Amino acid sequence: MSLFQRKRGVRFTAAWPSGSHVQIVAHCDDDLYFMNPALFHAVRAGAPSTSVYLTAGEADGRNAPSDAPDRGNHPVDHAGYAAARRNGIRSAYAQMVTGNRDSRWTTRPATYVGVTVDVSVLDEAPHVRLVFVSLMGQEAARRGDPSRAIDALWRGDIPDLTMLVPTGSTVPRQELSRDDLIDVLLAILAETRPTVVRVMDPDPDHTTYERGVRINYSDHSGHTAAAHFAMYAVRRFERDQSRNVLVESYRGYYNRHWPRNLTAAAFQTKLEFLDTYGGTHGDRTGEIGCGDYMVGDKASTTGYGQSTTQRYPGTTSWLRRLADGRLAAFAVLGGHVHVWQETAPGSGTWAAPVLLPGHGDLTPHIDVTAGSDGRLHLVGVRQPLTPSPLGQHRIIVVATQPAPGAPFGGWTELGNPADDAADRTLRMREMGMPVAAVRPDGMLQIFVRNFGRGVSSRVQNGPPGKTTDQPELTVGRKEFDQLEPVVLRQ
Repeated sequence: MSLFQRKRGVRFTAAWPSGSHVQIVAHCDDDLYFMNPALFHAVRAGAPSTSVYLTAGEADGRNAPSDAPDRGNHPVDHAGYAAARRNGIRSAYAQMVTGNRDSRWTTRPATYVGVTVDVSVLDEAPHVRLVFVSLMGQEAARRGDPSRAIDALWRGDIPDLTMLVPTGSTVPRQELSRDDLIDVLLAILAETRPTVVRVMDPDPDHTTYERGVRINYSDHSGHTAAAHFAMYAVRRFERDQSRNVLVESYRGYYNRHWPRNLTAAAFQTKLEFLDTYGGTHGDRTGEIGCGDYMVGDKASTTGYGQSTTQRYPGTTSWLRRLADGRLAAFAVLGGHVHVWQETAPGSGTWAAPVLLPGHGDLTPHIDVTAGSDGRLHLVGVRQPLTPSPLGQHRIIVVATQPAPGAPFGGWTELGNPADDAADRTLRMREMGMPVAAVRPDGMLQIFVRNFGRGVSSRVQNGPPGKTTDQPELTVGRKEFDQLEPVVLRQ
């Protein structure tokens, strides 16, 4: 059976178990470029979905093709451009869900903790909603020092940021502080009670780095700030509501440098929705427009739509066999590790999940490896979030069973490959997801992608948690995540 089938001109997948999905991004096309096809599968399967757009995405106010020879003469209309992008994203979602990009929407103001925003509901599929916070986020906001944009708001460089009211909107012009925006997100999360939250990459790769001078990142600063706001709000929500959420972080522009992991058919489906968002099918003679004409039909040329890559990829090691023959499944929910175990070997029935005590703030996946003695080892990454770059630590942690079948011991922090660097607060954020293997001598060895895009390693040299650094592996300088260690036994 084919993964994709056709209906009313688009493809769809078979339904999966229902759950509430929330996407929190900076711009109206971030979810289409970087979270599809996962988003498409969810909404077409009937899962309740709410997508939250934090900025207006007004760019330079000229809604004209990027290669138009007269683009510089196009009138500047920030409010109109923001409205056109809204029209485009509504059309794209309508096409994803119903197969008809012209399906009707109802848009009304909604107030969350005193802040009024526009909410669009798809009439034919009211389980799909779009929430537009519409903070100024592009050229119109960036004049001045410090820049008045969402990344400056997250860092605390500015006390507040003004909302841009798009053409046709009836919401009042408002100014939001960092706490205001977090409170809005908390209210939306409390309303939707999501099981899955999708965000952008909070730790993008650098492109160039001059030590002590500047660092340039591969992604839009608005993507990064939106991810930080979203993840901070999710953690507050989990703690306040005693509810666990699966958080998925997606790489942005740097996708263009990663292996293309979508089939031709999947990429073509992704392009159909981006073309609709770009207004390729609409009437461009209207006063506002029906899409983002800077995207237009050029989505295939950017290079970052041909893949969809998670920032913290998992492995297949989440399912392991215990020493007594039962299966155990491991997952990170709410920043903590949960374990499901079979009631008996081969029974096919599972006991309720058990929460492993200790560290929270874990990234969404852990690596689970087994030694020849039957003991299991868990390796993950702690990810504290703070507005200050000095508090943005990324720390490898490990927990080990003291004996086969015994409860796991406490978590031990092993640090970060950049710990000894003078500029460690910059370097440690780009650490990849660690993987581990038990060597023939019984010692655990951990491998992880580092800031220089090589591979760093540590090996156990005593009781669990006691390790020493190994020389950096000479495997090239453009290594990707999802490493896979292989143990060769003599």
